[in-house]
Amino acid sequence: MFRSLPAGRYGHTDAARRAALVTLGEQLTSSFDPPKDGADPEESGIPALYTYLGQFIDHDETFDPMSTLVQHSDPDALTDFRTPAFDLDNVYGRGPSDQPYLYDNGPKFLLGDLLNNGAPDLPRNNAQPRRALIGDPRNDENSIVSQLQGLFLRFHNRTVDDNRTLNTGPSCP
Repeated sequence: MFRSLPAGRYGHTDAARRAALVTLGEQLTSSFDPPKDGADPEESGIPALYTYLGQFIDHDETFDPMSTLVQHSDPDALTDFRTPAFDLDNVYGRGPSDQPYLYDNGPKFLLGDLLNNGAPDLPRNNAQPRRALIGDPRNDENSIVSQLQGLFLRFHNRTVDDNRTLNTGPSCP
């Protein structure tokens, strides 16, 4: 995604990196409310957000436009139209030269209007029902994955704004 940025460093040893990630995880989950109905042996204790994050990542790594839920497919005959790398083509699509309708005449994404609850929506067309203009339409299947998609779009735009001096290519304003 940001090939020119150096990799993050979270410590000089494996133990220091693990400790930093554990601390980050504790900070991120410290505000989660505990279950209100008591312990349930069927619950894993993993916050539900991870399910939706996993779905978002899956949409980046797998895509088969030929399969249907009705037809049984031979798993060995399926073609995956994505790479196994987390390259975010579900966010970036095929890029601004091939899918310019995702972008704001430059390196930034188009953003949608605010929803009734004040959360920003994805950019949408004028069809009925309105469809999201995003790299992978599956990321608009439910509101949580849709908001993750919007978060990545806004993060990208903010990164572009914060690093204007790095963006000197011909497509950059």
